[in-house]
Amino acid sequence: MLQDGSWKKIDPNQGQGHFNPIKGFFGEYFAESDIKNIKEFASKAGWTSDSRTEVAYINDGQVNYILAVFTQDAAYAQNWQIFPKISELVYQKMQQIK
Repeated sequence: MLQDGSWKKIDPNQGQGHFNPIKGFFGEYFAESDIKNIKEFASKAGWTSDSRTEVAYINDGQVNYILAVFTQDAAYAQNWQIFPKISELVYQKMQQIK
């Protein structure tokens, strides 16, 4: 789902069952990047009008880690770039220390 782009077709405004757990979350970084070596990616994301949360397990075959961010502020809830950016920064740091 990350690499094939099918996640882009999920419209979060279409009601129950249509929450897009990739767009605006950690997985978007991997889906939009040139990184093709992600072996495992599993996450649980949440989003309300005043919060955004996610816990994810990332494994690229060399480095594996758990990333968790919980926010309770409307500024984070409406910022669709911050979680993918956090994911990028943490992944890059993990690559440097392997």
